[in-house]
Amino acid sequence: MSVSITKAVEARDVLEKVLLEEVGPRCPDYEPYCVVCEAWLHFDGIKGVVNDYIDTQELKEVQS
Repeated sequence: MSVSITKAVEARDVLEKVLLEEVGPRCPDYEPYCVVCEAWLHFDGIKGVVNDYIDTQELKEVQS
């Protein structure tokens, strides 16, 4: 089962919105023991995976 591109984008955007509301905006400079910085760092990792998934699905659509 694959998730649609639209759903993947929505999930990524909702996660970013919740993070912004619950943790706050990114700090101007990264600090390794800052909870806000660490939360955004983890989000960046998740966002990268989601973006890779979206790119893969778009490529599959073009190829079919």
